[in-house]
Amino acid sequence: MRRLTKLSIAAAVVGIGSLLISYMGGPSQAATTIDRTRDCDTVAIFYCGSMTEAEFHQKWNNDGRHKDHQTVFNAFGIKKDDVKGMVNGVVWRDGRVTLEGGANNGKVVATNAQTAGRWNNPKSDMTRIAGTDRAYKMSTRHFVTDGQAAMIKLDQNGRFLFAVIKSCGNPVTATPPPAPKPQSATCIALAQPVITNRTNVALRAEASTAGGATISGYEFTAQDKSGKIVARQTVNQTTSPATANMTLSTPGEYTIKVVAKTNLGDRSGAACEKKITISEPDKPGVQVDKKVDGVEHKMVGVDVEFKYNIRVTNTGETDLKQVSLTDKAPSGVTFLRASAGSIKDNSWTHTLSELKRGAHADFTITAKVPEHLAGSIKNTVCVDTPDVPGKPDDCDDATVEVPEPQKEIVCDLETKKYPVTIQEGDFNPELHSKNPEDCKEAPVPVELPKTGATDTLLDGLGIGALITSTLAYIASRRQSLI
Repeated sequence: MRRLTKLSIAAAVVGIGSLLISYMGGPSQAATTIDRTRDCDTVAIFYCGSMTEAEFHQKWNNDGRHKDHQTVFNAFGIKKDDVKGMVNGVVWRDGRVTLEGGANNGKVVATNAQTAGRWNNPKSDMTRIAGTDRAYKMSTRHFVTDGQAAMIKLDQNGRFLFAVIKSCGNPVTATPPPAPKPQSATCIALAQPVITNRTNVALRAEASTAGGATISGYEFTAQDKSGKIVARQTVNQTTSPATANMTLSTPGEYTIKVVAKTNLGDRSGAACEKKITISEPDKPGVQVDKKVDGVEHKMVGVDVEFKYNIRVTNTGETDLKQVSLTDKAPSGVTFLRASAGSIKDNSWTHTLSELKRGAHADFTITAKVPEHLAGSIKNTVCVDTPDVPGKPDDCDDATVEVPEPQKEIVCDLETKKYPVTIQEGDFNPELHSKNPEDCKEAPVPVELPKTGATDTLLDGLGIGALITSTLAYIASRRQSLI
Protein backbone atom coordinates (compact mmCIF):
# COMPACT_ATOMS: atom_id res chain seq x y z
CA MET A 1 0.00 0.00 0.00
CA ARG A 2 1.36 3.37 -0.95
CA ARG A 3 2.36 5.78 1.88
CA LEU A 4 0.06 8.60 0.80
CA THR A 5 -2.86 6.18 0.73
CA LYS A 6 -1.88 4.89 4.17
CA LEU A 7 -1.61 8.39 5.56
CA SER A 8 -4.94 9.37 4.03
CA ILE A 9 -6.69 6.36 5.49
CA ALA A 10 -5.14 7.10 8.90
CA ALA A 11 -6.39 10.64 8.67
CA ALA A 12 -9.89 9.45 7.80
CA VAL A 13 -9.89 7.05 10.73
CA VAL A 14 -8.75 9.78 13.10
CA GLY A 15 -11.43 12.12 11.79
CA ILE A 16 -14.21 9.58 12.21
CA GLY A 17 -12.96 8.74 15.67
CA SER A 18 -13.01 12.39 16.62
CA LEU A 19 -16.56 12.83 15.41
CA LEU A 20 -17.64 9.73 17.31
CA ILE A 21 -16.01 10.86 20.53
CA SER A 22 -17.55 14.31 20.16
CA TYR A 23 -20.92 12.78 19.53
CA MET A 24 -20.62 10.56 22.59
CA GLY A 25 -19.87 13.57 24.82
CA GLY A 26 -16.13 12.84 25.13
CA PRO A 27 -13.18 15.19 24.52
CA SER A 28 -13.42 17.40 21.49
CA GLN A 29 -9.76 16.78 20.56
CA ALA A 30 -8.70 13.52 18.88
CA ALA A 31 -6.37 11.14 20.70
CA THR A 32 -2.69 11.41 19.77
CA THR A 33 -1.54 8.92 17.14
CA ILE A 34 2.03 7.75 16.60
CA ASP A 35 2.92 5.72 13.52
CA ARG A 36 4.91 2.62 14.53
CA THR A 37 4.28 0.38 11.43
CA ARG A 38 6.44 -0.15 8.35
CA ASP A 39 5.83 2.07 5.35
CA CYS A 40 6.29 -0.06 2.27
CA ASP A 41 5.34 2.68 -0.20
CA THR A 42 6.96 5.04 -2.65
CA VAL A 43 7.48 7.80 -0.01
CA ALA A 44 9.89 5.95 2.29
CA ILE A 45 13.60 6.67 1.93
CA PHE A 46 14.29 3.12 3.17
CA TYR A 47 11.73 0.84 1.60
CA CYS A 48 9.64 -0.65 4.41
CA GLY A 49 11.68 1.36 6.93
CA SER A 50 14.56 0.56 9.27
CA MET A 51 13.16 -0.36 12.65
CA THR A 52 16.54 -0.98 14.30
CA GLU A 53 20.15 0.11 13.96
CA ALA A 54 21.05 -3.32 12.56
CA GLU A 55 18.38 -3.10 9.89
CA PHE A 56 19.49 0.40 8.99
CA HIS A 57 23.04 -0.74 8.32
CA GLN A 58 21.84 -3.87 6.50
CA LYS A 59 19.69 -1.87 4.04
CA TRP A 60 22.14 1.01 3.56
CA ASN A 61 22.32 1.83 -0.18
CA ASN A 62 20.51 -1.41 -1.03
CA ASP A 63 17.02 -1.79 0.42
CA GLY A 64 15.77 -3.70 -2.62
CA ARG A 65 14.62 -0.54 -4.43
CA HIS A 66 16.94 2.38 -3.64
CA LYS A 67 20.69 2.86 -3.63
CA ASP A 68 20.87 6.59 -2.84
CA HIS A 69 20.77 6.48 0.95
CA GLN A 70 24.24 7.98 1.31
CA THR A 71 23.35 10.94 -0.92
CA VAL A 72 20.12 11.58 0.97
CA PHE A 73 21.75 11.38 4.40
CA ASN A 74 24.72 13.50 3.25
CA ALA A 75 22.20 16.23 2.44
CA PHE A 76 21.33 16.18 6.16
CA GLY A 77 24.93 15.95 7.35
CA ILE A 78 24.46 12.43 8.66
CA LYS A 79 27.03 9.67 8.14
CA LYS A 80 26.22 5.97 8.12
CA ASP A 81 28.66 5.26 10.92
CA ASP A 82 26.95 7.88 13.12
CA VAL A 83 23.87 5.71 13.35
CA LYS A 84 24.73 3.86 16.53
CA GLY A 85 23.90 4.25 20.19
CA MET A 86 20.44 5.45 19.26
CA VAL A 87 17.58 5.88 21.76
CA ASN A 88 13.84 5.71 21.25
CA GLY A 89 11.88 8.86 20.55
CA VAL A 90 9.13 10.51 18.52
CA VAL A 91 9.28 13.08 15.75
CA TRP A 92 6.09 15.15 15.82
CA ARG A 93 4.17 16.86 13.11
CA ASP A 94 4.59 20.22 14.88
CA GLY A 95 8.39 19.90 14.61
CA ARG A 96 9.14 18.67 18.11
CA VAL A 97 11.43 15.77 18.85
CA THR A 98 10.89 14.02 22.18
CA LEU A 99 12.38 11.10 24.00
CA GLU A 100 10.32 8.04 24.73
CA GLY A 101 10.59 5.78 27.71
CA GLY A 102 12.65 5.96 30.83
CA ALA A 103 13.09 8.90 33.19
CA ASN A 104 13.16 11.38 30.31
CA ASN A 105 9.96 10.18 28.65
CA GLY A 106 8.36 13.08 26.81
CA LYS A 107 11.37 15.39 27.18
CA VAL A 108 11.68 17.76 24.21
CA VAL A 109 15.20 17.55 22.82
CA ALA A 110 14.68 19.55 19.59
CA THR A 111 12.20 21.64 17.60
CA ASN A 112 11.71 22.84 13.99
CA ALA A 113 12.30 19.34 12.64
CA GLN A 114 13.05 18.74 8.91
CA THR A 115 12.84 15.35 7.24
CA ALA A 116 12.91 13.77 3.75
CA GLY A 117 10.56 11.79 1.53
CA ARG A 118 10.19 10.53 -2.03
CA TRP A 119 7.53 12.42 -3.97
CA ASN A 120 6.10 12.17 -7.43
CA ASN A 121 4.20 15.43 -6.98
CA PRO A 122 6.23 17.51 -4.48
CA LYS A 123 4.75 20.50 -2.68
CA SER A 124 6.07 23.99 -3.29
CA ASP A 125 7.89 24.12 0.03
CA MET A 126 9.86 20.92 -0.65
CA THR A 127 13.47 20.97 -1.91
CA ARG A 128 14.81 18.35 -4.30
CA ILE A 129 17.94 16.46 -3.24
CA ALA A 130 20.08 16.15 -6.35
CA GLY A 131 21.29 12.73 -7.42
CA THR A 132 18.46 10.87 -5.72
CA ASP A 133 15.34 9.04 -6.67
CA ARG A 134 12.67 11.71 -6.06
CA ALA A 135 14.02 12.54 -2.58
CA TYR A 136 13.01 15.93 -1.21
CA LYS A 137 13.68 17.86 1.99
CA MET A 138 10.45 18.82 3.70
CA SER A 139 8.86 20.00 6.92
CA THR A 140 7.31 17.51 9.32
CA ARG A 141 4.04 19.41 8.98
CA HIS A 142 3.37 17.13 6.02
CA PHE A 143 2.95 14.22 8.47
CA VAL A 144 -0.56 12.82 8.47
CA THR A 145 -0.28 11.25 11.93
CA ASP A 146 0.67 13.28 14.96
CA GLY A 147 4.02 11.62 15.34
CA GLN A 148 6.46 9.06 13.96
CA ALA A 149 8.43 6.65 16.11
CA ALA A 150 12.11 7.27 15.59
CA MET A 151 15.64 6.40 16.61
CA ILE A 152 17.22 9.47 18.28
CA LYS A 153 20.95 10.29 18.35
CA LEU A 154 22.20 12.35 21.33
CA ASP A 155 25.68 13.53 22.21
CA GLN A 156 27.43 12.74 25.48
CA ASN A 157 25.64 15.64 27.13
CA GLY A 158 22.20 14.48 26.04
CA ARG A 159 22.00 17.08 23.28
CA PHE A 160 20.04 16.18 20.08
CA LEU A 161 22.07 15.46 16.92
CA PHE A 162 19.69 13.77 14.43
CA ALA A 163 16.97 11.13 14.12
CA VAL A 164 15.89 8.34 11.77
CA ILE A 165 12.17 7.58 11.46
CA LYS A 166 11.70 3.85 12.01
CA SER A 167 8.73 3.23 9.72
CA CYS A 168 10.41 4.75 6.64
CA GLY A 169 14.10 5.28 7.44
CA ASN A 170 13.73 8.99 6.67
CA PRO A 171 16.50 11.23 8.17
CA VAL A 172 15.51 14.02 10.53
CA THR A 173 17.40 17.14 11.63
CA ALA A 174 16.08 19.66 14.14
CA THR A 175 17.18 22.51 16.33
CA PRO A 176 18.10 21.49 19.86
CA PRO A 177 17.33 23.97 22.62
CA PRO A 178 20.24 26.26 23.49
CA ALA A 179 22.82 24.37 25.45
CA PRO A 180 22.40 25.29 29.07
CA LYS A 181 25.17 27.50 30.25
CA PRO A 182 27.39 25.83 32.79
CA GLN A 183 26.72 27.01 36.29
CA SER A 184 29.13 29.66 37.48
CA ALA A 185 29.36 32.11 40.33
CA THR A 186 31.79 35.00 40.76
CA CYS A 187 32.53 37.61 43.38
CA ILE A 188 32.74 40.62 41.11
CA ALA A 189 34.02 43.37 43.38
CA LEU A 190 34.21 44.82 46.85
CA ALA A 191 33.80 48.58 46.68
CA GLN A 192 36.33 50.67 48.57
CA PRO A 193 34.95 50.76 52.12
CA VAL A 194 33.68 54.14 53.32
CA ILE A 195 34.86 55.15 56.80
CA THR A 196 32.81 57.63 58.84
CA ASN A 197 33.26 58.86 62.39
CA ARG A 198 36.70 57.20 62.32
CA THR A 199 35.43 53.73 63.31
CA ASN A 200 32.29 53.04 61.21
CA VAL A 201 33.03 51.08 58.02
CA ALA A 202 30.37 50.83 55.29
CA LEU A 203 30.75 47.85 52.92
CA ARG A 204 29.27 47.02 49.51
CA ALA A 205 29.92 43.91 47.41
CA GLU A 206 28.72 42.55 44.07
CA ALA A 207 28.51 38.95 42.86
CA SER A 208 27.11 37.29 39.76
CA THR A 209 25.83 33.83 38.79
CA ALA A 210 25.08 32.01 35.54
CA GLY A 211 23.61 28.72 34.43
CA GLY A 212 21.25 28.49 37.35
CA ALA A 213 23.84 28.95 40.10
CA THR A 214 22.50 30.65 43.21
CA ILE A 215 23.74 32.93 45.97
CA SER A 216 22.80 32.21 49.55
CA GLY A 217 24.65 35.03 51.33
CA TYR A 218 27.77 37.10 51.85
CA GLU A 219 30.40 37.13 54.57
CA PHE A 220 32.46 40.26 55.21
CA THR A 221 35.59 40.01 57.38
CA ALA A 222 38.27 42.39 58.64
CA GLN A 223 41.80 41.11 59.25
CA ASP A 224 44.51 42.99 61.11
CA LYS A 225 48.15 43.11 59.95
CA SER A 226 48.84 39.72 61.54
CA GLY A 227 46.04 38.10 59.54
CA LYS A 228 43.77 37.67 62.53
CA ILE A 229 40.06 38.16 61.84
CA VAL A 230 38.91 40.88 64.21
CA ALA A 231 35.43 41.53 62.80
CA ARG A 232 32.89 39.50 60.85
CA GLN A 233 29.53 40.43 59.32
CA THR A 234 27.20 37.93 57.62
CA VAL A 235 24.47 39.04 55.22
CA ASN A 236 21.79 36.46 54.37
CA GLN A 237 20.89 37.78 50.95
CA THR A 238 20.38 36.00 47.62
CA THR A 239 20.70 39.04 45.36
CA SER A 240 23.47 41.46 44.41
CA PRO A 241 24.74 43.93 45.53
CA ALA A 242 24.95 43.33 49.28
CA THR A 243 25.78 45.93 51.93
CA ALA A 244 26.97 45.70 55.51
CA ASN A 245 28.50 47.81 58.27
CA MET A 246 31.12 47.01 60.86
CA THR A 247 32.90 48.93 63.61
CA LEU A 248 36.70 48.91 63.98
CA SER A 249 37.83 50.87 67.03
CA THR A 250 41.53 50.02 67.21
CA PRO A 251 43.73 52.22 64.99
CA GLY A 252 45.74 50.37 62.36
CA GLU A 253 45.74 48.81 58.90
CA TYR A 254 43.12 46.22 57.96
CA THR A 255 42.27 43.97 55.02
CA ILE A 256 38.56 43.80 54.28
CA LYS A 257 37.38 40.69 52.42
CA VAL A 258 34.02 39.48 51.18
CA VAL A 259 33.05 35.91 50.29
CA ALA A 260 29.94 35.20 48.23
CA LYS A 261 28.25 32.01 49.46
CA THR A 262 26.88 30.05 46.46
CA ASN A 263 25.65 26.57 45.61
CA LEU A 264 29.01 26.08 43.90
CA GLY A 265 30.96 27.01 47.02
CA ASP A 266 32.56 30.17 48.33
CA ARG A 267 33.56 32.79 45.78
CA SER A 268 36.11 35.50 46.51
CA GLY A 269 39.30 36.84 44.92
CA ALA A 270 41.59 39.83 44.65
CA ALA A 271 38.77 42.05 43.38
CA CYS A 272 36.89 41.33 46.58
CA GLU A 273 39.61 42.53 48.95
CA LYS A 274 40.41 46.09 49.98
CA LYS A 275 42.90 47.73 52.35
CA ILE A 276 41.79 50.38 54.84
CA THR A 277 43.38 52.32 57.67
CA ILE A 278 41.63 53.24 60.90
CA SER A 279 43.26 56.46 62.08
CA GLU A 280 44.17 57.46 65.57
CA PRO A 281 41.29 59.11 67.42
CA ASP A 282 41.21 62.88 67.41
CA LYS A 283 43.09 63.91 70.52
CA PRO A 284 41.77 66.76 72.69
CA GLY A 285 44.26 69.23 74.13
CA VAL A 286 44.27 72.46 76.10
CA GLN A 287 46.95 74.92 77.18
CA VAL A 288 46.99 77.90 79.50
CA ASP A 289 49.58 80.70 79.46
CA LYS A 290 50.13 83.39 82.09
CA LYS A 291 52.05 86.66 82.11
CA VAL A 292 52.11 89.79 84.24
CA ASP A 293 51.61 92.96 82.25
CA GLY A 294 52.77 91.01 79.17
CA VAL A 295 56.00 89.60 80.60
CA GLU A 296 57.00 86.52 82.56
CA HIS A 297 58.48 88.48 85.49
CA LYS A 298 57.95 92.05 86.58
CA MET A 299 59.12 94.36 89.34
CA VAL A 300 56.14 96.05 90.98
CA GLY A 301 55.84 98.68 93.64
CA VAL A 302 54.22 98.27 97.01
CA ASP A 303 50.47 98.83 96.76
CA VAL A 304 50.75 99.51 93.02
CA GLU A 305 48.19 97.78 90.75
CA PHE A 306 49.29 95.44 87.97
CA LYS A 307 47.54 92.86 85.73
CA TYR A 308 47.95 89.15 85.28
CA ASN A 309 47.29 88.13 81.62
CA ILE A 310 45.74 84.69 81.11
CA ARG A 311 45.20 82.96 77.74
CA VAL A 312 43.58 79.51 77.37
CA THR A 313 43.95 77.75 73.98
CA ASN A 314 42.34 74.65 72.48
CA THR A 315 45.41 72.85 71.10
CA GLY A 316 43.66 69.56 70.30
CA GLU A 317 41.70 68.15 67.39
CA THR A 318 38.23 68.36 68.96
CA ASP A 319 35.99 71.00 70.44
CA LEU A 320 36.16 71.24 74.22
CA LYS A 321 33.32 71.52 76.72
CA GLN A 322 33.30 72.96 80.25
CA VAL A 323 36.78 74.48 80.26
CA SER A 324 37.45 75.55 83.88
CA LEU A 325 40.16 78.02 84.94
CA THR A 326 41.33 78.45 88.54
CA ASP A 327 43.89 80.88 90.00
CA LYS A 328 44.56 81.19 93.72
CA ALA A 329 46.43 84.35 94.68
CA PRO A 330 49.76 83.64 96.41
CA SER A 331 50.43 84.95 99.90
CA GLY A 332 51.13 88.66 99.82
CA VAL A 333 49.17 89.30 96.60
CA THR A 334 45.62 90.65 96.58
CA PHE A 335 43.26 90.06 93.66
CA LEU A 336 41.18 93.18 93.07
CA ARG A 337 39.01 92.44 90.01
CA ALA A 338 38.88 90.29 86.84
CA SER A 339 37.73 90.76 83.22
CA ALA A 340 35.47 87.68 83.56
CA GLY A 341 34.66 85.04 86.14
CA SER A 342 34.54 85.65 89.87
CA ILE A 343 36.95 86.30 92.76
CA LYS A 344 36.19 84.74 96.10
CA ASP A 345 38.51 84.26 99.07
CA ASN A 346 41.31 85.74 96.95
CA SER A 347 40.84 83.00 94.30
CA TRP A 348 39.67 83.51 90.71
CA THR A 349 37.52 80.95 88.86
CA HIS A 350 35.92 80.97 85.43
CA THR A 351 34.33 78.29 83.21
CA LEU A 352 33.89 78.38 79.43
CA SER A 353 30.94 76.30 78.26
CA GLU A 354 32.75 75.57 74.97
CA LEU A 355 36.09 76.25 73.34
CA LYS A 356 36.23 75.41 69.65
CA ARG A 357 39.11 73.57 68.05
CA GLY A 358 41.98 76.02 67.51
CA ALA A 359 40.26 78.85 69.44
CA HIS A 360 41.57 80.77 72.46
CA ALA A 361 40.21 83.12 75.11
CA ASP A 362 41.98 85.91 77.06
CA PHE A 363 41.36 87.18 80.59
CA THR A 364 42.98 89.62 83.04
CA ILE A 365 43.16 89.78 86.83
CA THR A 366 44.04 93.10 88.44
CA ALA A 367 46.14 92.68 91.61
CA LYS A 368 48.58 94.43 93.95
CA VAL A 369 51.14 93.69 96.65
CA PRO A 370 50.10 95.72 99.73
CA GLU A 371 53.38 95.29 101.59
CA HIS A 372 56.92 94.58 100.71
CA LEU A 373 57.83 90.91 100.44
CA ALA A 374 61.31 89.65 99.79
CA GLY A 375 62.02 87.54 96.67
CA SER A 376 59.87 86.54 93.69
CA ILE A 377 56.17 85.92 94.20
CA LYS A 378 54.87 83.17 91.89
CA ASN A 379 51.25 83.04 90.81
CA THR A 380 49.90 79.89 89.05
CA VAL A 381 46.79 79.45 86.92
CA CYS A 382 45.44 75.99 85.91
CA VAL A 383 42.91 74.72 83.38
CA ASP A 384 40.85 71.53 83.40
CA THR A 385 38.20 70.02 81.10
CA PRO A 386 36.47 66.63 81.17
CA ASP A 387 37.46 66.07 77.53
CA VAL A 388 41.19 65.87 78.31
CA PRO A 389 42.64 63.12 80.50
CA GLY A 390 44.31 64.25 83.73
CA LYS A 391 43.52 66.82 86.35
CA PRO A 392 44.48 69.57 85.95
CA ASP A 393 45.21 69.46 82.24
CA ASP A 394 47.74 72.31 82.20
CA CYS A 395 49.16 75.07 84.44
CA ASP A 396 51.38 78.11 83.95
CA ASP A 397 52.80 80.81 86.22
CA ALA A 398 54.20 84.33 86.24
CA THR A 399 56.19 86.14 88.96
CA VAL A 400 56.35 89.61 90.44
CA GLU A 401 58.99 91.07 92.71
CA VAL A 402 58.87 94.08 95.03
CA PRO A 403 62.29 95.84 95.32
CA GLU A 404 63.65 96.52 98.80
CA PRO A 405 63.41 100.18 99.94
CA GLN A 406 66.72 102.16 99.92
CA LYS A 407 68.63 102.40 103.26
CA GLU A 408 70.27 105.50 104.69
CA ILE A 409 73.08 106.14 107.18
CA VAL A 410 72.13 108.94 109.57
CA CYS A 411 72.97 110.49 112.90
CA ASP A 412 70.47 109.83 115.67
CA LEU A 413 70.07 113.26 117.21
CA GLU A 414 68.55 111.96 120.40
CA THR A 415 71.22 109.42 121.20
CA LYS A 416 73.99 111.15 119.28
CA LYS A 417 74.82 107.79 117.76
CA TYR A 418 76.46 107.52 114.40
CA PRO A 419 76.23 105.67 112.10
CA VAL A 420 72.60 104.53 112.38
CA THR A 421 70.89 102.63 109.44
CA ILE A 422 67.26 103.42 108.63
CA GLN A 423 64.90 102.82 105.65
CA GLU A 424 64.74 105.69 103.23
CA GLY A 425 61.11 106.30 103.96
CA ASP A 426 61.70 106.39 107.70
CA PHE A 427 63.89 109.54 107.71
CA ASN A 428 62.63 112.24 110.15
CA PRO A 429 64.66 115.48 110.22
CA GLU A 430 63.66 116.06 113.82
CA LEU A 431 65.18 112.78 114.85
CA HIS A 432 67.88 112.23 112.28
CA SER A 433 70.68 114.10 110.64
CA LYS A 434 72.63 113.26 107.55
CA ASN A 435 75.58 115.26 108.94
CA PRO A 436 77.84 113.08 111.05
CA GLU A 437 79.13 116.14 112.82
CA ASP A 438 75.78 116.56 114.48
CA CYS A 439 76.49 113.52 116.59
CA LYS A 440 79.78 114.88 118.00
CA GLU A 441 79.72 115.94 121.66
CA ALA A 442 80.21 119.73 122.33
CA PRO A 443 83.63 120.50 124.14
CA VAL A 444 83.43 121.22 127.91
CA PRO A 445 85.27 124.57 128.79
CA VAL A 446 88.16 124.32 131.32
CA GLU A 447 88.14 127.01 134.08
CA LEU A 448 91.65 128.53 134.65
CA PRO A 449 92.81 130.39 137.81
CA LYS A 450 92.66 134.08 137.61
CA THR A 451 96.09 135.79 137.96
CA GLY A 452 95.69 139.46 137.25
CA ALA A 453 95.41 141.24 133.97
CA THR A 454 96.64 138.29 132.12
CA ASP A 455 93.87 136.18 133.58
CA THR A 456 91.39 138.84 132.77
CA LEU A 457 92.59 138.83 129.18
CA LEU A 458 92.49 135.06 129.00
CA ASP A 459 89.01 135.08 130.48
CA GLY A 460 87.97 137.36 127.70
CA LEU A 461 89.52 135.07 125.11
CA GLY A 462 87.75 132.11 126.65
CA ILE A 463 84.42 133.78 126.52
CA GLY A 464 85.00 134.71 122.92
CA ALA A 465 85.86 131.18 121.96
CA LEU A 466 82.77 129.93 123.69
CA ILE A 467 80.60 132.36 121.81
CA THR A 468 82.21 131.39 118.54
CA SER A 469 81.65 127.67 119.09
CA THR A 470 78.08 128.30 120.14
CA LEU A 471 77.38 130.24 116.96
CA ALA A 472 78.93 127.49 114.90
CA TYR A 473 76.72 124.91 116.52
CA ILE A 474 73.60 126.98 115.93
CA ALA A 475 74.60 127.42 112.34
CA SER A 476 75.05 123.68 111.86
CA ARG A 477 71.67 122.95 113.40
CA ARG A 478 70.08 125.51 111.23
CA GLN A 479 71.68 123.95 108.19
CA SER A 480 70.26 120.59 109.20
CA LEU A 481 66.80 122.05 109.46
CA ILE A 482 66.87 123.66 106.04
